[in-house]
Amino acid sequence: KTLSLKIKQWYQRRVRGCPDCNRAHPVIEEALKNAPECTCVITVYIDRPTWKDRENGFRKSQDLMLTSVPTLIKYGSEKRLEEGQCAKLSLVQMLLEDD
Repeated sequence: KTLSLKIKQWYQRRVRGCPDCNRAHPVIEEALKNAPECTCVITVYIDRPTWKDRENGFRKSQDLMLTSVPTLIKYGSEKRLEEGQCAKLSLVQMLLEDD
């Protein structure tokens, strides 16, 4: 079973969000069209003050250990894509493939 976790930074005062997130979003949506049926994507929006806090749970969690946004994580594995990698269709498709 494939479970991908998508973490995307969201600026409360800017509707457009972060540039890397905006580039990645349509690529991820396209990759999901052909993802395995059991794929589940969870999107978490992190406001800027929370993200900038070096002690926030997303950075400190042993399961997540986020250092950048956007980040795609194949839950239960070491596989992840960060920032510009999330905007490359071939990489996102590989991440979503069944093992």
